Amino acid sequence: AEGRRRACCVLPGPSGQTYRYLGLEVLGGVPAGALTRLLLARDPGIVVGPWEGHNGFTINTLNLEPEEASLVIEGILACYDQAKEGGARA
Repeated sequence: AEGRRRACCVLPGPSGQTYRYLGLEVLGGVPAGALTRLLLARDPGIVVGPWEGHNGFTINTLNLEPEEASLVIEGILACYDQAKEGGARA
């Protein structure tokens, strides 16, 4: 998992929210836009937001249930691997 992503807390949120967002910077030459499209195409889709100025995206954790976190992580890793192999374009 080393070198795929870097995560940090984003405060305030992308639109000035007072609660924390997860910012996920995508590394390894994978375009965040490609990864975002692959996440949305999953069943069920994983919706993420833009992270201006970064090759990455944000995840609103406000309504994320603890049991959903592992599904999101697994989805991100699977889509990253797919994007790295050329499964989506920027």
